[in-house]
Amino acid sequence: GRVYGILSVSIPAGVAPDVDEQSLLSEVADDIAFGLQRIELEEGRRQAEEALVESEGRYRSVFENTGAATVIIEEDATISMTNTEFDKLCGYSKEDVEGMKSWTEFVVEEDLERMKKYHANRRIKGGKPPTEYEFRFVDKEGNIKNILLKIGMLPGAKRSVASLMDITTHKRAEGCIEHLNSVLKAIRNVNQLIVTEKDRDSLLKNACDILIEARGYEAAWLGYLSDDETFDRVVGSGFREDVDRFCESVMSGNHPPCIKKALAGKEIIAIMDKSGECGDCPFKDAGAGKETAVIRIEREGKIFGLLVISLASDVTLDDEEEGLLLEVASDIALALHNMDVEEAHKKAEDQIKASLKEKEVLLREIHHRVKNNLQVVSSLLDMQARDASNKDTIDALTESKDRINAMALIHTQLYEGSDLSEINMNRFVNSLLVQVFQSYSARDVEITPIVSVADYPFPISMAVPGGLLLNELLSNALKHAFVGRKEGTIEVSMTASEEGKINLTVSDDGAGLPPGFDINTTGTLGLRMVKILIEDQLRGSLEVISKEGATFNIEFDTKY
Repeated sequence: GRVYGILSVSIPAGVAPDVDEQSLLSEVADDIAFGLQRIELEEGRRQAEEALVESEGRYRSVFENTGAATVIIEEDATISMTNTEFDKLCGYSKEDVEGMKSWTEFVVEEDLERMKKYHANRRIKGGKPPTEYEFRFVDKEGNIKNILLKIGMLPGAKRSVASLMDITTHKRAEGCIEHLNSVLKAIRNVNQLIVTEKDRDSLLKNACDILIEARGYEAAWLGYLSDDETFDRVVGSGFREDVDRFCESVMSGNHPPCIKKALAGKEIIAIMDKSGECGDCPFKDAGAGKETAVIRIEREGKIFGLLVISLASDVTLDDEEEGLLLEVASDIALALHNMDVEEAHKKAEDQIKASLKEKEVLLREIHHRVKNNLQVVSSLLDMQARDASNKDTIDALTESKDRINAMALIHTQLYEGSDLSEINMNRFVNSLLVQVFQSYSARDVEITPIVSVADYPFPISMAVPGGLLLNELLSNALKHAFVGRKEGTIEVSMTASEEGKINLTVSDDGAGLPPGFDINTTGTLGLRMVKILIEDQLRGSLEVISKEGATFNIEFDTKY
């Protein structure tokens, strides 16, 4: 129905074409049209072929330069097209793969069934297999690589196009990071254990348990040395049936080569590699094909023991993990060092306590014996006084006896009290008053004592002179202040400042001191003794007041 043109024929004048000639011309026109149609069709085919070639070239260029390994997969799993990156990935040439190999030949057996299901579902209407996933790829040399696959169907066909990205290095890095994170977690847990655990055996065992939880460690043990080569105890985790036998062997002195190497070497960490340095070690089968790290646990020049880590067969100890293990060993060494220090401190403290207890018992016994001896002397003086007939002699012996009793009272308080270095002055004054009053009980005078003494500890160096001067002042008042009277009052008061300043006052409401009394020139032994005790022994001062009785104000410092 298409008009290609017009065939025009010039006929001479007077000649009319007949039917046959018209039919001939019509047939010629048809032939010309058929020829033109064939030429047109051939030109169209040629142009179509040129366009197809050009399109395929552009497609191939894009396919070749995607930057990722790319393949086209037919419905029957044949790989029909590959690019150069895939050729590099698999190790085969295009000729070896295109139309010759199935994708299933490049997948490890464990991943194959899963991927076959994806392949079938992808070509079923309504099927929804994943378009991106990971699998393990096997190249020409048998090397296994981790691959991230992205895949989709080509429009209008049952062919799929897939790109493959080699993520083996990334996966290894992820595994390394995961492992190091587990080691860091183990370090944190070991550090927490070090803070809380005070028992050495529990520390060693729990540290092994924590380390074995870190992925990649098949076994861990800790040996504690009693000297440079003798193990006092060995604990471990992860050895299964070998642990008891291993620990027994090490403690008996039958050390495997790795232990000997670590004990003899100056390096902190010794690595026994997979090549086999175990010699005739009875545990070489358990450690075959694995790296073993033996780390010296030492601090400040002292080796406390060894930490041994047996790694899984597919794990190699790198510098970073080696550093982390050294940190663990250092932390454990610090904990063991601190335990030794604490034990030494406790032992020294116990020895000091025992020594102090022994000395305390000895001092109490000494004070007790001194008190007993003083009482013997007091009894002798009392017996001598009863046999004497001269009043002055009797008075002198009685006064000496009272002084000795005052000193004996101090020693009594010392061995009966909780502190052997001081006495309680309030308790002493009340006891001394009772003792002095008993000594002068035969006199017909009713004396009222008023005591206001601070509950202050007196050092032993001041207790004896303080007790003696109190005895002299109380005895002097009882003897001389109330002559010719039926009653009277004696008052003793003592105050103490925070700085140790003592103000002691002994007063009475008796007859007072003789006119013109001067303690510096008095001939009375007792008052002369008071002056000497205050000034020479206590390094204090004395004020004497004779008004409405007699008052003696004494000041001294307990911390001079």
